[in-house]
Amino acid sequence: MTDALIHIKGLTKSYSSKAVGKVLAVQNVDLELNKGDFIALKGPSGCGKTTLLLAAGALLSPDAGEVLIKGRNPYKLSQPERSAFRAENLGFVFQSFHLVPYLTVMENVMLCELAGSGKDIKTCVTELLEKFGLTKRLKHLPSELSVGEQQRVALARAICSGASIILADEPTGNLDTENGKRVLEYLADFAKNGGAVLMVTHDHNAGDYAFRHVDMVDGKIIQQ
Repeated sequence: MTDALIHIKGLTKSYSSKAVGKVLAVQNVDLELNKGDFIALKGPSGCGKTTLLLAAGALLSPDAGEVLIKGRNPYKLSQPERSAFRAENLGFVFQSFHLVPYLTVMENVMLCELAGSGKDIKTCVTELLEKFGLTKRLKHLPSELSVGEQQRVALARAICSGASIILADEPTGNLDTENGKRVLEYLADFAKNGGAVLMVTHDHNAGDYAFRHVDMVDGKIIQQ
């Protein structure tokens, strides 16, 4: 039994397209994410990075292979059990932020309380929003924020959930240099303090903050 927080073995995922038929997005991939890891998953557009991230996060069932998160296969759980398992163990930051439009910044981040982390949620939220430069935005709705501010709210929600694993898809894609650096430094600190981060990125500067790089081409890992 592996001690990896996420253990992926032989993962394959395909899609069907009327134009070109079957497309292999990920082909026989092996990957481990361990405690203290900050992995940058890099490669050209369409190489399978996001598909691999979704499968690693129990959001996209593979055609073949196995995904273990803390030793459990989430795809063998019922849908309600899998949702609860994700909420307890994983924090997500996507390019589309999934903020609730009628909730304020504070309320959106406080949603992480539903995961039942047992942490002092309000203290965590307040401190992190201050670190992300959002203190003056606590009562604003998502529609009143810039794209970069929405991204930071989504990241704060993922971090304050109490999850030990963060999966991030281009977390600096909508941020200026200063705020991007702030987010990446926090992700690095999160990993150094015992968490783990798997980050999809095209940003070379973002990759510089990661502790390990994994390169993908045509659905395969070509270098670690």
